Amino acid sequence: MSDNYVIKVCNFCDYPKNISADYEKNIDENGNYHLGFIHKHKDLWVCYTCSNGKLSKMNFLIQENGECCICFEEKVLLTLPTCSHKICVQCCKTIYYGSTSIEPPTISINDIERPEWPYPFYSSNEEEFKGTRKDWMIWDDKEAEYSDFRNKYFNEYYKSYDEFVSLRDSLILQKVEERLDWMNTEEFINYENELFCYNIVRKKIEKKWEKFNNKKTKGNGICPICRAAP
Repeated sequence: MSDNYVIKVCNFCDYPKNISADYEKNIDENGNYHLGFIHKHKDLWVCYTCSNGKLSKMNFLIQENGECCICFEEKVLLTLPTCSHKICVQCCKTIYYGSTSIEPPTISINDIERPEWPYPFYSSNEEEFKGTRKDWMIWDDKEAEYSDFRNKYFNEYYKSYDEFVSLRDSLILQKVEERLDWMNTEEFINYENELFCYNIVRKKIEKKWEKFNNKKTKGNGICPICRAAP
């Protein structure tokens, strides 16, 4: 990871996220930080996935000290997104995402670097979509072409590096329609080999986190007092 970033861990899903090392200069007068994929709400860190998923209706800015009606401890309380009941962060975490005393994996996808795309950006639809509501559809033409190829032939999750290389080489020999000539240059094949390695390591890391999450004690995602569900 670059020195330009630091890791902050989501208080709900436990997953680490990269943020700018100088994030503190962007904290507002109330102690909140709202840039990137993890936000700070006073002393609470919440990732984009959690704040836009099961907890999307929760107002993290409203925090108060009091006795949690679940664990009966004096803690910071949050109002549940389904009703008006207030419980502590830990109990909320257990109900919606699960909790465990087991330490999370020491590695995440933040720790590996995806190979750099070897071609300059060019999009044939840039003029059509730039500045419009379809701006997100502007995509490098070669990346789009390779994405179609990869999704059709490399969409299996668990292959070894040698298996990916062997499959790729056989597809080149077969001259399949989706394997365009520019994909067979030495420069691109070197990139593709690096991408195979990256994806294999990424899948192993994702598997570690899946096993960790499966060991959590998890609630049923509804209020334990009134049984209100999202």
